[in-house]
Amino acid sequence: MRKDDGLYLLVKSLNKNEKRYINIQLSENLRSGESTLLVLFKFIDVLIKKKEHITHDVFIQKSGIKHIYSTKRLLKEAILRGLRNYHENLNFRWKIETLRKNSELFLSKRLPKQALKEIDKAIDLAHQHEAHILICELETLRLECHKEIFDSKTLLSNIESTYNEIDVSLYYSKEFFKHKLSYERVRAKFKINGVARNKNEQEKYKKEYQENHPKLNTTNMQSHCFINSAFKGMHSFVIGEFEASYQASKEMYDILNNNPHEKEDSPKQYLTTIYNMIVNSYFTQRTHEIPIYLDSFRSTETKLFSDYLFKIERYYNIAFNFRLNENDLESLDKLTTEFELIFDRVESHMDREFKLILIGQCANIFLFTKHIKKAKKWNRMLLFSTKEKIRGDIMATSFMRDLIITFEEKKIDLLLSKLKNIRARLSSKKKLYSAELAIIKAFQEIIDQNLFDDNAEVLDKIERVFEDPNNSRILDQFNYVRYFQSKL
Repeated sequence: MRKDDGLYLLVKSLNKNEKRYINIQLSENLRSGESTLLVLFKFIDVLIKKKEHITHDVFIQKSGIKHIYSTKRLLKEAILRGLRNYHENLNFRWKIETLRKNSELFLSKRLPKQALKEIDKAIDLAHQHEAHILICELETLRLECHKEIFDSKTLLSNIESTYNEIDVSLYYSKEFFKHKLSYERVRAKFKINGVARNKNEQEKYKKEYQENHPKLNTTNMQSHCFINSAFKGMHSFVIGEFEASYQASKEMYDILNNNPHEKEDSPKQYLTTIYNMIVNSYFTQRTHEIPIYLDSFRSTETKLFSDYLFKIERYYNIAFNFRLNENDLESLDKLTTEFELIFDRVESHMDREFKLILIGQCANIFLFTKHIKKAKKWNRMLLFSTKEKIRGDIMATSFMRDLIITFEEKKIDLLLSKLKNIRARLSSKKKLYSAELAIIKAFQEIIDQNLFDDNAEVLDKIERVFEDPNNSRILDQFNYVRYFQSKL
């Protein structure tokens, strides 16, 4: 079974609770077909744990399943059915969808009053969560119920009420998606280019923000206020205004905490908000607040959070130790080594961007603790990744890390070649920032002077270039100034 097989990837994506639930579902009915599905499910799970990929013929031979294509199709359907059942009570949209289907079933059985009760529950739930795009469809179904009941005294008023509700919901939906699309437009550029590292990039982001943000009419709807704060927070973070980003993230955090059902029904949104609070506390020197936000994870019982708690806590344990206790090499080494051991297990639960940042952070710490081979291994995950499109600023810092690794390996001829190639590549992508250029020139001058002449001028250039706040941002990833001070 190939590692890009759809069923293999589906089983690999399941967390422990989902696997347990699907195992129970498949075990409930042990007819021959069902037992075959369970055998196949467990067989694939073993392959995943062993990280084993086998050919189609070997797969048939080892699994003992003859009609493999049809069995795989049935297992895929069974897993998806099980996931729908499992998540039905974890998200309000699933609950609404269940109520809507119940209403349609009652209507098909000519039981409009029972159908109306179900659809009223769905509409109340949609209003509670400001899901206006869903209300339009639900109101249309409610009208069908009233038409079936056919009360001559109330039918006309119900028709008028339905279309008024749809009109209001369409207005709020339109406003929300204006916010959402503007936010996603800027967010997409950030995911491609990364944080602003010079005044030109800052101005581009500011222009993009100003062109979109004034067009938005923020209503008193919580969902609109939330996306507006998210827009403001992301923009401020990208251009390096961390205090403004912190305040915007705090607004998002307060909105969610004042609406407890949102934490239960939108766990990823709540998790992202706490993650933003942790990041902004980190950059605004509010490290004393970090335990508060980590406790917010622990106090949340939603199952999805168990997959993310570890990665957030472990990453920031590493990051804080690296930033605040750089001399404690033993603790740094221990933390990163622990993470290295369990990386494969948690990797599938990480979003793409977080994974890239975490890989770079681990490479930095291995480099700082003089584990050059390990630093090289982790950095190569970024440099030679064929699946991931690396964010512009992450790409630039991974190249700088590669230069340091090559220098530490004393491969001077290779370093000279890389200096030329990396400078050309970053320049072609408009990512040759002043800090990266200073680092490249510093290595060039160190090689030319063979480390024996007075390098005070080289060091002075490095120190001055990192006085610029746009460049000092990458010192949180690796302290280049301290590194060159130790070498010059």
